[in-house]
Amino acid sequence: MQDQGRGVSPARIVMFDVMNAFHTRNCIRLGRKCSYTTRSSSPDSNSQYLNSSSGPPTGIEEPETSLWPRAYTAASQQAWLARNSPSDFEILYSVPHQQNLSPLDVTVVQESRTMMLQRSMSRDMMMTIAQHYKPKYNLLAARFGCVKHAVVGLGAYTHFHVTRSPVANDVCVRHRGLALRALQKEINNFGPSNCDAVVTSSIFLSATADSWEEWAVYVDGYSKAITHIINNQFHTAYPGLLSDDLQLRRCAQRSNPHTNPLPKDVPVMKSNIVDLIHFIVSTTNFIGLPKWRAAGFEELEKLACSASDAMSEVDEIERYHLLSGLRSWLFWTDMRKTNGSAEQTVLTAHFYGLVLAVMPVFPARYVEILVEICAEKITKAQRALDEENDELGLGHLLNLAQSYMQS
Repeated sequence: MQDQGRGVSPARIVMFDVMNAFHTRNCIRLGRKCSYTTRSSSPDSNSQYLNSSSGPPTGIEEPETSLWPRAYTAASQQAWLARNSPSDFEILYSVPHQQNLSPLDVTVVQESRTMMLQRSMSRDMMMTIAQHYKPKYNLLAARFGCVKHAVVGLGAYTHFHVTRSPVANDVCVRHRGLALRALQKEINNFGPSNCDAVVTSSIFLSATADSWEEWAVYVDGYSKAITHIINNQFHTAYPGLLSDDLQLRRCAQRSNPHTNPLPKDVPVMKSNIVDLIHFIVSTTNFIGLPKWRAAGFEELEKLACSASDAMSEVDEIERYHLLSGLRSWLFWTDMRKTNGSAEQTVLTAHFYGLVLAVMPVFPARYVEILVEICAEKITKAQRALDEENDELGLGHLLNLAQSYMQS
């Protein structure tokens, strides 16, 4: 078994490129065209336990103790629950959809549910997921193994990166392998009846990827699947994914494989984040603390602080995992349902300022279009607010974007 602090070993990973499955079915190693097959070294993902030095969790009927460390305090949970309704924000599917899961798997999923609620995510994002996406992928999880196992894998991934539990890591490896195996079958028969399942499982699997390159391959894959849905006019339960609001699809469609990587100057990135946090906090002077918190600035500040902590991590793989919240926001920021208020406009601009602050860590082929997207969002906010004195830092952030464009 790999080191507990590293997540799942990249050596076990082979991925799908959806369009290859549609057309050539060719298996090409990670480059620009990968085929998603199975993540495990054997087609039978249950062999993960057989190959593990610790072996399977034998003799488990009911888990006797929580996998959650006591250090994860009840006080922080209660503080969160005081501000939010848990019934609104139950991210993972409920027990009726957890068919054929072991007691151990159920424990990991149930505990990860609460851990996921502790993430820095705005209320608008959480409500969008709970109201517009969760009920739909619940139904898909009940019908398609690729979705069910991908969702369990994400829960276990979240659990592992909070607790460093090797048990949660094993659950993650096993269910991701099962999800990939099931996804390959669905891709081979891609059509109107399973297109949503292919996209959903690919999105969940992207959230558990082990590197920026693997993540980008999943993004490319589900983006191509969405394009296929549009071109063939398949009915989909997710019309929002077909719109221009999914910025990652723009990245995939307009990526440039010839772009040179930006220098990963950690002190510069940390300095950029410090500047952004100053702008985020200063926003309270203009909208007041209640609106600031209600809009999600407090959560964005926490996200920026976590990104700064990630920049201090020497190990690039660990740094990648510490930025999982940033990738989640990048998916959901423009997908969230908001009231269109000025504070929401500023929140969006400041988030894309955070993306600019750490731009060098993103896959090089996405950088050009991602910088363009960030500049668009910040410029839109600047025009909407008619900000001339740069009190919210939007001009400063645009200068940062311009510096990338000129490099």
